[in-house]
Amino acid sequence: MKRPLLLVTIIGLLGACATMTKPGMTAQSKAKDRYACEQQAYDAAHGNPLLVSNRLYRDCMRARGYN
Repeated sequence: MKRPLLLVTIIGLLGACATMTKPGMTAQSKAKDRYACEQQAYDAAHGNPLLVSNRLYRDCMRARGYN
């Protein structure tokens, strides 16, 4: 699976968390944090997009100050 398609798949799976906010965030900082958390969730699934955990993604975003 090509990486861009994979990221689209992950973003689709994690789309429900798109409404997370944090004080003082910019679109650029949120995009950077989302990408890092998506990668963390993907790595925890050992590269299988079907096993990506929405909970791990949310926990990562919360650890970065999002609610």
